[in-house]
Amino acid sequence: MVKHKVTSAWVGLGFLVAVLLTGMVPGEGWAAEKKEVPGGEFTLILGANSGPFGTDTDFSIGGSLGIPLMRPDPLFGQNLLGEVMVGYSKTSGAIRAVSPLTAVGAPAAAVTSTELEITTLQVLVGFKYKIEALGRIQPFVTAGVGFNVFLCETTGAALSGGDFVCGVAPLPAELRARDVPRGQGSVRPGAALGGGVDFLLTDKIFVGAEVRHNVVSGSNDDFTTYGARVGFRW
Repeated sequence: MVKHKVTSAWVGLGFLVAVLLTGMVPGEGWAAEKKEVPGGEFTLILGANSGPFGTDTDFSIGGSLGIPLMRPDPLFGQNLLGEVMVGYSKTSGAIRAVSPLTAVGAPAAAVTSTELEITTLQVLVGFKYKIEALGRIQPFVTAGVGFNVFLCETTGAALSGGDFVCGVAPLPAELRARDVPRGQGSVRPGAALGGGVDFLLTDKIFVGAEVRHNVVSGSNDDFTTYGARVGFRW
């Protein structure tokens, strides 16, 4: 009789352990399965770039891929993702840059640029930490490293038909002071730190907003991007 009671106790304890490990609750049956929650995500980002090299804020577009690394994470039980982010932006600003060609007799009016245009291509690889404990509202922080491709052009110079690629002509002192890319452009390493918040419309579709500050290896070329997000989870 005692042996039977001990055996029953072990069976009951085994059932309780099975419930805790599988997430099943009495009444749902052994066929019940824990609902799979999406972990990875793809996001389209539409917004603005604050403008490197002293240019003005203008349009920016980007996309990011979040790859699940640890979910839940061992510290706080949230979602840690690897992130690959690609961005494109074009900014411009007024400038008066007189080419050193004036020293060899070119008229100043013909080689004076009045606008600086910067095209920025960006690739970042890093991490995203997303807090999912609040339900549909999910704040996150991001950090990453990568490289930035800057392409520069000045407009308004009549001698070249209206524009110069920066550095094809001798670089004006005004552009050197801003450390703008020479020639056809430059590739500069950098890092980014940011954050934002997403709101789940469904289990797989979300919208949100974000901001990222980018620190670049040169001088006067740091910039901030911010914008609206729409994405898909899987």
